[in-house]
Parts: sequence; C-alpha cells; structure tokens
Amino acid sequence: MYNLRRFSQMLYGEVIRLNNTTREIDRLTPIQRWKNGLKSLGIERPPTLSAKQAEAFMINMLPGGRVQVRPEGIRYKGIVYDHGPTRALINRHKSVSVRRSPLNLHHLYVLYNGLWHTVRALKAGRVPRTQIEQQAMRRSRMLAGSMTPHGVEAHKFVRKLIVTSNKEGKKCLRAKASVEQAQRMGLIPADAAEPVAKPVETNQFANVLPFKVEERS
Repeated sequence: MYNLRRFSQMLYGEVIRLNNTTREIDRLTPIQRWKNGLKSLGIERPPTLSAKQAEAFMINMLPGGRVQVRPEGIRYKGIVYDHGPTRALINRHKSVSVRRSPLNLHHLYVLYNGLWHTVRALKAGRVPRTQIEQQAMRRSRMLAGSMTPHGVEAHKFVRKLIVTSNKEGKKCLRAKASVEQAQRMGLIPADAAEPVAKPVETNQFANVLPFKVEERS
C-alpha cells in the first residue's frame, strides 16, 4: 500500500525517466523539446515549479468531486468533515471542489480561494482509515430489510400460525358445506325456523280501554 508521499516519489521518478528518454525522430528528450519551444516564444529561462504547485498537482490527481457546505459540515461519500476555511459558505448554496486519498479517509482536501486546504473528519474514531477498510465494514453489515436470528424465529412462528389458521378455516368450510348438502338430500332434518318472538309491550296503559260517556235517553 502506498501513501501520498511514496506515490509522489514514484511519480517524480517516472517523470524524470520520461524526460531523459530520447525520441528517434529528432533525438531529443521531452525536456529539450520543451526548452526549444520556450526559446521559440522568446522565453530564455523556463519557469520553476514550486513545492506548493507540485503538491496541488498531486492533489488534483486524487478522486473527488463538488459538494455543498452544510451547517453540519462538509459531507463527502458518507463522511462528515470540518468546515475549515469554508465556514463562511454555510447556507449560501455554494459548492466547493474536494479531493480525498483512498489511503487516508480522515483527511479531505478542499479548494477555497484557489488554494487547497486540509480538513479533518468529525468523529474520526468512527471513520475507517482507508477505503479498503470502509468497504470491508460495509460488507460485514446486514443488508437493509434483513432480520436478526430472533427476527427469523418470530417470522417462522407467524408463518406457522397463518398456515394453521388457513387449515382450520378450510376444515370448517368443508364441514359446513357437507351439512348443507345432507340437508338438501334429506339425510338429516333441516333446522326448524325459530318462531318470531312477540315484542314485549313496555307501555303500562296498552290494555286499558278508552273511557266512554254513557248516553241518557
């Protein structure tokens, strides 16, 4: 596994090797052709590359993207980082360019005002160090919607109750259909209709005849 410094050394070594390789057409190295091109433009002394520019070049090669600065922090691929110098962009719907090394998820590079700044992950103790560790942790987690062993046992018990209830219900329906068929064939007497009960009179004056005046001749 390579860290950023080791990767930088390998890249610089490869650049030096390529710059000292001659091409068969003009027998010149890439650095010689570059200097000749500068001379044709009237530039005698090529500009020097500073350490900050080299570091920025290395950061630009890392994977990244653009994210918004939120009140809780800078969230990138599930990890929240400190605001750093971008705190002034909170709630302004501004996006910033970010880069992150797969070998160090605790640090995030944020481009602000033309310079790369390093911000740290919040709750770093809960954040894996490398992307490989993060992928391993995700594989070890239970899938969404999956059940624990206790949940599996409870699910089996519920399914058993459902199947049992369905069987008992089907038995009752078959028995009821058999009784109705036997009644239609006259094998067993049909149930006699129950007499309609007379409603109970609740008016205490219901049986009292109305008063009539006797007529005198």
